Amino acid sequence: MVDHPAGADFHGRGLGRADGGHRRGFWFLNRRPPTLKIRGKRYLLDLDWFCRWFLGRRVWLTLGLIFHGNLQLLMNIGMFPPIMMSTYLFFLQGNEPGRILRFFGRGLAKAFPWLPLPADVRRGEPPLPAEDRTLPHHRRDGRRLPPTVLYGMLVAAIVGVVLHASPLVPWFKVSVLGREETAPGANLGIHFAWTLIAMFSFMTIYTYVQGHRGTKHFVLKLLGLAALIVAYVGVMSLTGETTQEKDQLLYYKLAASGTLLLVFCLNQVPAIHRHLAKLGLTFSPPDRPKREPDMPAIDPQTGHTIAPWSYGPGGRLLVGSLVLYHVIAIAIWELPEKDCISTFRIKAREPFSTWVLATQTDQQWGMFAPNPPRHNVLMRTVVTDETGERWDLRTDTYALERKPIPWVWNDRMRKMNRRIIGGESGKGDWYQQWYARFICRQWALSHRGVMPQKVELYKVSYRMPAPEIVAKQGWYVPEKLLYDTGREERQHTTKCASSDHGQLPNFIRERHGLPLLEEGVFKPWIHNKKKAWDKRYDPPKTTDGTRPSTTSTTAGKRAATVKPSLARGEGEAAAPEPAAAETKPPAKPVD
Repeated sequence: MVDHPAGADFHGRGLGRADGGHRRGFWFLNRRPPTLKIRGKRYLLDLDWFCRWFLGRRVWLTLGLIFHGNLQLLMNIGMFPPIMMSTYLFFLQGNEPGRILRFFGRGLAKAFPWLPLPADVRRGEPPLPAEDRTLPHHRRDGRRLPPTVLYGMLVAAIVGVVLHASPLVPWFKVSVLGREETAPGANLGIHFAWTLIAMFSFMTIYTYVQGHRGTKHFVLKLLGLAALIVAYVGVMSLTGETTQEKDQLLYYKLAASGTLLLVFCLNQVPAIHRHLAKLGLTFSPPDRPKREPDMPAIDPQTGHTIAPWSYGPGGRLLVGSLVLYHVIAIAIWELPEKDCISTFRIKAREPFSTWVLATQTDQQWGMFAPNPPRHNVLMRTVVTDETGERWDLRTDTYALERKPIPWVWNDRMRKMNRRIIGGESGKGDWYQQWYARFICRQWALSHRGVMPQKVELYKVSYRMPAPEIVAKQGWYVPEKLLYDTGREERQHTTKCASSDHGQLPNFIRERHGLPLLEEGVFKPWIHNKKKAWDKRYDPPKTTDGTRPSTTSTTAGKRAATVKPSLARGEGEAAAPEPAAAETKPPAKPVD
């Protein structure tokens, strides 16, 4: 039954009044919420309850689990469904993961009493509580960057990208300043790194002033911080001419950045923080006058506990700057591939390419409209054994046993096959030769050590019907479409006896009790990478294709040490040292 508070006027405060009551009716749940009594327990149906059950995480996470769970069970689209479902953990707070697991654990204990589950889980006890958020040692300082500063940094970042990639700055240099035009494609804009330096320097100084204003020697400490920023920018902007100088400067830059990061981290240790505060190397000095109230531990509106800060002002500045940079990088990286912004898009990606590729957060949306794939691409692997008989390994979804429904265990072979055979992200030549050599070794391992003659990789494809055809004719059977309209072309052939690492090595044969190979049969892949690395330090070639034997500095030193008699032309001149003959590595056999 549903109880309503006495005097509740549903006609006056409900959803049906024409005098504006319909706009206030939703908030009626907060002023006079009804109650619901089920099995002797009374539930308050207030606005918080409504938002939790109809607008909150319960609704959206459940819908997400239904959607991605359906994809995981009934479709073969790789790791997308489990990856998406794993991100739902970030929407849980406190002991919620433990409560959810114990809820299912209690159900499993009742359904399967023989399962080895902890006794407290069987009894339905709640999980151990986490640390109380209201304890006094948590960070609850009221310092924060104003929204105007945050939005200003976002605008500055957008302006910086425009100045880096748009033709505005080159036009200004040529048309207004009268500079000469450079070669097409040269970037004359203001590099985005300077925008990042300006943004981070401003936020650092703002946070530092926010913490040290009113303390002893404030002006002196602020000047020291400014000098430190200028020195750091100067070190990071140094460039070298030779490879040795570039490597040496790289070590200096890494040392400078590592030192700053170390200071940030040590500020989180209270014992070290006190000593760094004496030097002004902190954002929260102990003698700082208190200007703003601390965050309350309890929300006065809802009565819920407010989560404390994870880091101090310096840590929040560092993490916030990193998040801001990453958001801007992904937003720029995901600009659509349209002709109208193609030039801008290429240049705008330049300052973010290293970060995006290093963190592997680059995205490719080629599978979506308006230019989705129009062909299904499969890979057929055919092995010719020692007798000349050909065997289809049936390693892709053209084989029915490779397409189970529901698709629960995904080994990603579908995506790897498509990448190897050239169905996405390039032709896949490098993958093809090494995958074929792997098949050579695996065949020998499973066939008493006998190598096959060759491995052939075929690209199998068929065209998917257009949406208007499917709308007119209805759904189609992929197997029938492959049989009727499929194409097959050989992409790669590897001869196992002559290819590098195409033979099963003796240490694996010995481990499995297989007959050993004779000496010279196994062909290792020898790739002298150290020689290529050392060549970086060779002097650049001259116009005639030769390398200078010495630099001008070295030649000057040698001229200063020549004997006087030889300098005047007396005696015999020293014979020049013979140049060392260049040796070339032996050519590798090509499949």
